[in-house]
Amino acid sequence: IKVFRRHKEGLKGRFKVIGQVGLGLIVGITLYASDDVVIREKVSVGSAGVITSMVDEGFREENTTRILAQDVKSTKTTIPFFKDNEFDYAWFTSFAGKYAEELGWVVFVLITILIVTAVSNGANLTDGLDGLATGVTTMVAVFFTAVSIGLVSGNMVYADYLNIMYIPHSGELVVFGAAFIGATIGFLWYNSFPAQVFMGDTGSLSLGGIIAVFAIVLHKELLIPILCGIFLME
Repeated sequence: IKVFRRHKEGLKGRFKVIGQVGLGLIVGITLYASDDVVIREKVSVGSAGVITSMVDEGFREENTTRILAQDVKSTKTTIPFFKDNEFDYAWFTSFAGKYAEELGWVVFVLITILIVTAVSNGANLTDGLDGLATGVTTMVAVFFTAVSIGLVSGNMVYADYLNIMYIPHSGELVVFGAAFIGATIGFLWYNSFPAQVFMGDTGSLSLGGIIAVFAIVLHKELLIPILCGIFLME
């Protein structure tokens, strides 16, 4: 635009929103289509007789339910601050009977589009004061990386103990999260007064998009109003 039309207005707002909606659609469909995006649930696989005591009359058996872990595709998310806090987006489509689960994924994709667009725009609107958008993003990224990914949701023992959703392979996001945190801290160093580099729309839109996808992948998107309160108010 700058070269061929010789003005510096950049993309108009509507085109940015179209791009965000397109990105949200790609993210939602990818999470739906990928076999690696699962959660691990405990499921009952039937009953088995086990010896519970030995008495003069012989052995006594009682039936106990066998519980195994199973990786499943799911539209569930986490409701913060509640016990047994999983909410399934398929609840909105329960009226559809046997098609409820498939339609639940449609709802999930639409919500993904909304979250990516909203958080990305929120970060973009927050940017302006030196370091503000980046400082907020860094703290949110630290939370998702160190707590939700590496220490809790990505650890089977801790997730089971705390009765929260265990997400297989989520620990791999720690690598990206750590690089992301390092990049934002590096930016803050050179953005401090007198600023040598500036964020611009390219950076702030990306920061919001990354945070949104982090939250969705970890099924923690309902924490966004708390963690990204400044973005929300903006």
